[in-house]
Amino acid sequence: MRIIHRLSFSISLVDAFKKEPISNAIVFCNDKRLPYVKKDYGRYLFFHLNSGDYKINIFAEGYVDKELKFFLEKGKTKNFMLDMSFDSSNSKIVNLPRIEFVISKDKKLLKSKEIKLLLKTNVKLMKLIQKIKSGDHGILLNINEDESLFPQRYVYRINDEKNEEYKLFLIGYDRKSKLYILDEPVSEDIKIGGNFYLYWNLKIDKKGKIVFPFINWLSNIELKFEIQIDNKKINVKANLEKFNYSHKILTVRVNF
Repeated sequence: MRIIHRLSFSISLVDAFKKEPISNAIVFCNDKRLPYVKKDYGRYLFFHLNSGDYKINIFAEGYVDKELKFFLEKGKTKNFMLDMSFDSSNSKIVNLPRIEFVISKDKKLLKSKEIKLLLKTNVKLMKLIQKIKSGDHGILLNINEDESLFPQRYVYRINDEKNEEYKLFLIGYDRKSKLYILDEPVSEDIKIGGNFYLYWNLKIDKKGKIVFPFINWLSNIELKFEIQIDNKKINVKANLEKFNYSHKILTVRVNF
């Protein structure tokens, strides 16, 4: 007899940089169009599922497709928030000021590869003003409620002899406690004195490009990035003085 565990999971899709929900995606579950409920704010809910391995493929017009693999455990529900990045062939970004990173390895374009893009220029001037304790679900910053800070992924680095690094995903703000809410509790104590850096989990498109649109608070002449593919990291600079205002593109070539 087949046992139905009635498990569920949800996927929330947002524009990686604008943070706007994506509600027009086509989502395949294990290579099939399983029934799902499409909620507001780009949330897709799958239900009445069995425990096991799942592969999710996501397609949305104008964005690079995504693939997600995970194991759905009995008695647990999973919720994912995924950043969708622009495809460089998207006609809607023609007039959008942007940096286009052209990614190659051994002078050959890398295509459809997952990367982590970290902005090393500390543009937000965020500071942790209270130690985070193991199990905490919120953090206290030097900046009061600021909706531009979430939802956003950050790397928090403490530059000491240990060079500690933590990934924190801010998803909201609690006005009563004045804490920024994390997607999940931290697993260990985190001390003050570090720096916050924005990062995005992105995917190179089929032309070997990553599109980074200018965000309204970016005013630095030179931006510093760290690009990671697998376990290799490369530091990259983008000099905005070289920006092509007629084509609205600054092309930065990166070779792994």
